[in-house]
This record gives sequence, C-alpha cells and structure tokens, in this order.
Amino acid sequence: RLIRKTTTRISRKPDVWQYRYNAFDQLTDVYTPEGQWWHYTYDALGRRTTKRQLTSGGATVQRIELIWEGTRLVENASLTSISRWSYLDRTHIPLTQQTSRSATESEFELFVTDLVGTPVELISINAQVTACATTDLWGAVGWRGASHTLLRFPGQQYDPESGLHYNLHRVYDPDSGRYLTQDPIGLAPSPNPSTYVLNPMTWTDPLGLTPCRNEDGSYQVRSPNPAYPPDPRLDELMNRSYHQNTDCSEIAEMMLERADGEGRIIRYEPADRFGAVGTPENLGRTITDYIYHEVYTDGRYVYDPAFSNTPVPLGDFHRIMKSLNPGIRW
Repeated sequence: RLIRKTTTRISRKPDVWQYRYNAFDQLTDVYTPEGQWWHYTYDALGRRTTKRQLTSGGATVQRIELIWEGTRLVENASLTSISRWSYLDRTHIPLTQQTSRSATESEFELFVTDLVGTPVELISINAQVTACATTDLWGAVGWRGASHTLLRFPGQQYDPESGLHYNLHRVYDPDSGRYLTQDPIGLAPSPNPSTYVLNPMTWTDPLGLTPCRNEDGSYQVRSPNPAYPPDPRLDELMNRSYHQNTDCSEIAEMMLERADGEGRIIRYEPADRFGAVGTPENLGRTITDYIYHEVYTDGRYVYDPAFSNTPVPLGDFHRIMKSLNPGIRW
C-alpha cells in the first residue's frame, strides 16, 4: 500500500499526501497538502458509495453520492450538481453525459472517445465542441473549454480532491502510472502487481484487476502453459460442432465422462435468483444471457468450446465471468 506521497516544489515546502485503507485494501481516507480530509465508503460489492469532506472534528463539509449500474458509475450527485452517464451496452465506453445544476439548468453532451474508450471531446446537442482533453500516455488529463467530465480511462473516475482515479477494485495514480495497492488477484495478470496495463493506447483495465479486452472486443486470456498441457482426451469435444440447442450442462457432462471422471463441473449462478448469467461466447465477442452456465474444468483449465476451442486458464475464466456478472456465485 502507498501510505504517503511527497511532491517536491520549487521555492516552497513539498506537498505531502497521506492515505489510509481498510482491511480490504480499499482507500478510506485522503489527507491533502491543504489540510483537507476526505473519507470514502463502500458497499458490499466493493463499489464506492459516498465521498465526504470532513473537518478535523469529523463534521461533514460536503457529501457526494455515487450510484452504480453493475460495475459502471452512472451518477455522481452533490448538493450543487448531479452528473449522469450512459454507456455502450456491456462496455465501460461512455456515450452521454447529463449535468444538472438546478431543476431548470441542465446540459446534455455526447462523448467522443479514443480507440480504447477514454473521453477526448464533449459535443453539445447543437453539435458544438464544448470541451476537449489533452492527455498523456498514462491518463493525466487537462480539459479545455466550457465543460469537462470526471470519466477517465474506461472504468476510472477522477477525484479532484486528490488527483487520483478511482478504478473500482483499486485506485490509480496517473502521475506514476501505478496503482496505490497491489492487485487483489495476485500475480496472474502481471509480474508487477501494482502496474497498469502494458499499453494504455490499446489495453484497458476497467475493474482494476486485469487487462481484459482486445481491440476487436474479445477477452485477453493466457495460452495454456506448455509445462502443463491440456488434456488431449478432450480435443475432439473441444473442436466438435454442436447443435445450437445443445445445453452447456450436456457438454460439461460429456467432458467429465471423456476425462474418466477426473476434474469437476463448475456451475455459475447469478447473484439475484431472478437474474441471468452473462455468458461469453466466441472469446467474448458475443454475450448471451442464461439462467446459469456450467463448464468442465480439470482444475487448471476450463474447457468451454462456446468460448474458445482452446482451453482457458481457470483463473482467467473466473475473472471474465466476474467482470460480466458482479456478485456471481459458483
């Protein structure tokens, strides 16, 4: 965890930032060089729900509430203004922004984004450019014009009080290009557990966990480890053409039988019993909703021919399912 950040300044004292965390590595308090104290709270799914500026005695100076749709921030509300966002379906790429400062004063704007979905321009309903952004490679942004947005890299929201970017499971510092805490899922995404994606121009990390999307909309997964090759007995089943009515449970059972009962079947179920499970197919280019989803695993790889003809590391498949279905159970 990063607990203290010092920025040297010419001809004056350095700026010192201090950070505090809870037991889940979530940033709970920021102390700024100006003496401000900001406190953050989270819900059971790990999403930030409030931001409060406090006095030294703990009294609230200002309060901001955050509203979510799954893993996407859709509203940022304070006493003086409310910002609302909409997104491209099943992505973290923003489409529109509505800012309301009173019952009669409201601005509706459209986003222009770069290749990965980072906002670079705001367009008014009159087709006028109201603001444009200048960015560096690692996400530090300056907005020029009459408007701006809090959205940064896909899945990130700017905190003006600290200059940091909230990234759901972690907090990102664009000045260093690193996260304040280590990756909660370990070293699987990267040997460096605090780093951002390899190339922010083509990769994203909307959940603060792992790079998960390629430019064509598919998911980034690791190839099988040559030292631990997949089960060759399942090659024929992985490359077979299945009828569209073939149930995932049937395929999983066939895999288990072909493997002589070795391994197990994983059943993914929605957090809400009345909900559905978003299931990735064709490497994630297609997402289909089902009541549940079952796949066979040998403990190291998942064998799901609807997703890929190549077995996928179990951890990668878990992360994909969690990114599509917050609160999913298995």
